[in-house]
Amino acid sequence: MTDMLWDDFPDDDQPGADYVPPADRVPEWAEMAASFARDGFGADEIASALCVDEATVARLLKLAGSDS
Repeated sequence: MTDMLWDDFPDDDQPGADYVPPADRVPEWAEMAASFARDGFGADEIASALCVDEATVARLLKLAGSDS
């Protein structure tokens, strides 16, 4: 159990600064995948970092114009 009162929790009705709206997620994830690839990450490592499978990594990299 926690000793925090219900009113002690932060106000969660606003998204965090790193929130990506659903319509922007694919391009954002594509750029993240490309950035990981530029940093030398393999497809399996990118997949793990983005919580997707390797086939999705390949599609994201293609969208970003980076078939690494």
